Amino acid sequence: MNGWKVIQVIPASSGNILLLIFRIILLVITVFFFTTANGYYIIMEKE
Repeated sequence: MNGWKVIQVIPASSGNILLLIFRIILLVITVFFFTTANGYYIIMEKE
């Protein structure tokens, strides 16, 4: 098949203290319903 294939999926880890504080504030504002997540880096290559 023509297209892209996934080579590697890397969890994005962030040690930023400002991001942690922002997430806590966001949780409090939204009454613990919503927060941001780190996500993933997806490495792909063209076949």
